[in-house]
Amino acid sequence: MFRHLDHRATGRFLTRLGHSLRALLLLCTLAAVAAVIIWTTAPHLIHEMDRKLVSGYIEPYENRMNLARAALARGEAEEGRALVLDLLQDLESTAKGDRLTDVKVRAFDTLAREYARTNEHQARIDVFDRWIAFDDRDLRPQIRRAVVMRNLPERRAEGDTEMYRLSKMAPSSAVVIEAMTRMRLASGGIDEAFQAFREQLPSFREQAATLNWSLFWDTGSSFNGKQRKEVKAVPGNALSVKATHLLPAGTYKGLRIDMPPAMEMQLYNARFTIGTPDGPVELPLARFKLGLHHVTQSNGALLAKGTNPFIELRLKDAFSLPGEFPVTFTADIVPYNFTLLRDKLMEKEIREGLTAGLRQKRDTEGEHLLQVLLGLIREGGRS
Repeated sequence: MFRHLDHRATGRFLTRLGHSLRALLLLCTLAAVAAVIIWTTAPHLIHEMDRKLVSGYIEPYENRMNLARAALARGEAEEGRALVLDLLQDLESTAKGDRLTDVKVRAFDTLAREYARTNEHQARIDVFDRWIAFDDRDLRPQIRRAVVMRNLPERRAEGDTEMYRLSKMAPSSAVVIEAMTRMRLASGGIDEAFQAFREQLPSFREQAATLNWSLFWDTGSSFNGKQRKEVKAVPGNALSVKATHLLPAGTYKGLRIDMPPAMEMQLYNARFTIGTPDGPVELPLARFKLGLHHVTQSNGALLAKGTNPFIELRLKDAFSLPGEFPVTFTADIVPYNFTLLRDKLMEKEIREGLTAGLRQKRDTEGEHLLQVLLGLIREGGRS
């Protein structure tokens, strides 16, 4: 009798368990369907949830960073330093690429600047060492560390060696070019600064020619990926580069050129040249109101600096091509930080002294480069 009851109880239990499992499976299926529907029809909700989760993770650390900087701004150095050091201690296990990478880098930067304010050179070097250990591909702490060492008589040679190492490792980096130019200006004057700038140009131009530029054209549907072509900027004479593409027959309302992403440069004498049945037509960009993205205008130059720099030229009067004709973008390009050298060359005495020195050395190539650079400066002054 008891065995019979046990079997009946077991059967009822298994039946209820089966119902429960089916209900659980149904709930899981409904949850999965709901997730798919939300993902496909309302992705903004997913993004908002992700944003809130990330924000909740990062915000406490950002708030601590802000409190530390506020204390330093008020002149409360001891409290501010302690807050930054405590933050860095808690971020010790944070690896490069983590969500907290930016906060950790800001903490390193803030502490280094605070030590610079009080001329604590060794403390700055120690901070840069920790920063480099965190991200050995970040050139900023490496350059700043070398600059600090150069200002210490007992470590000057070590700093020079480090700067030259960085210039060989990343010769086209705008940060490195600027640091080398500043170093030469501080130590040897315009002659060495000009030479440093000159040494960087070949690798800079090679990088500009190696990376892809993009040409867009607008036939009435605005600029889009279907009317786009990746082109190479072929080095020309002196500092010029040019990129050419054959446009198909059609009516055109605008042109756009995208520079290589994150490659910082100054462009002078930039223009589009359009082949037409009646001959080439030049469109100097300085004469037009341009659409600029991560590009600014200053002293006749277009300064491209950012992750996606491009220049848009929209034409008031559209032009038509009856067949396939070339469009060419041409510009003289120099590293973004040419401004440092430019400011010195605008001084007559310095300019004439450098010219005389190059002539005395019979450095015709250097003298030609100088004249080209002076031409850019004069062109910028007229714009």
